Amino acid sequence: MRILHILNSFGIGGVEIQLFRTLTLLCQHKWRHLVLALRPPTTLQKDFERYGFQARLLIEQRLPFPTQIVVGVSKLVRIIKSTCPVIIHTALFPANIVARIAGRITRTPVVEHLVNILYDPLWLLEPQFNSLKLTTQWRLDKTTVRWVSHFIALSEAVKLSAQQRLGITGQKVSVVPYGILPEDWNPPQDRNRDDLLVITTGRLVAQKGHKYLIMAMTKVIEKFPECKTVIIGDGPLRSELEELLQVKRLRENVLLLGRLFSHEVRSYLWRASVFAFPSLCEGQGVALLEAMASGLPLVASDIPAVREIVGEEDVAILVKPMDSEAIANAICELLSFPEKRELMGKRAQEIVQERFDLRKLALKWLEVYEKVLQYDN
Repeated sequence: MRILHILNSFGIGGVEIQLFRTLTLLCQHKWRHLVLALRPPTTLQKDFERYGFQARLLIEQRLPFPTQIVVGVSKLVRIIKSTCPVIIHTALFPANIVARIAGRITRTPVVEHLVNILYDPLWLLEPQFNSLKLTTQWRLDKTTVRWVSHFIALSEAVKLSAQQRLGITGQKVSVVPYGILPEDWNPPQDRNRDDLLVITTGRLVAQKGHKYLIMAMTKVIEKFPECKTVIIGDGPLRSELEELLQVKRLRENVLLLGRLFSHEVRSYLWRASVFAFPSLCEGQGVALLEAMASGLPLVASDIPAVREIVGEEDVAILVKPMDSEAIANAICELLSFPEKRELMGKRAQEIVQERFDLRKLALKWLEVYEKVLQYDN
């Protein structure tokens, strides 16, 4: 039986990478997988093909949104009729809209991944959104959401937002978090930790709250002048953050490293002593899992998705979002107590191994597929 997956693109993003890693673990099962991207870029297409998956691009160039939907639906319907998938699995807008309409036309059940807190006002901090665009997207989403057979939410927080903002009933949503392979991030025994190195990873966008971490460093270096923070990731706010570093005279203490390869990210995580996660809003946060698997204690925003990961465990100091002083105080506390950091890091590794091993979580996708086929037949 064939599952047809559709993404916005084959670009390097959290959703795309997670799909790739999950499918490589599922290729030995009875399901066959076809992966489609609505539009360029095609960065990961060859990676899918290298593992034996069919991977195709629906639209060769970027088109205006209405044209993109019409062309995407037309091409997807033809592919569905020629390949006969039993389920369409989609993630992210506008791929979701294309999949819903094509599924409706061909009477193919649609499983949709919910990866974000839907229509949060914080989205308006991002330059690609404005009130009109967000309202238009919400109306289209709300109109077509009933054509989805089942949803997979990354967290209870994401599920709740879908219920509140799209009117989705709880029984149509399964909560299955993203995962990692813990051993890939387990540091070597001979690692050398830098007692004064703080790290964060993530796209340079407003949602990730990097500017609050940077402002927190002005207080941290008063107590720990040799402390350094590395920020790994790239995005539209890079120039703004570089200017902030200049204004705050932090260029020697805070380094913007841009996008790095996975093995380079690991090397920094294995050297660091504290992982900072100042996000304002998250659907889950795979970066947290990678840091925890690397044995790092966390200073993280006290938001629902983060609380779901850390629970009541002593692995993180949670702080109010956008509170630079609280971030600074928490970092200073962890830098002051190496033994505490070590205990928190060990427990963090155990949590990832117990609850976020991708091998276990990938199988839950198959359970959803089976459930959908049962009640759609």
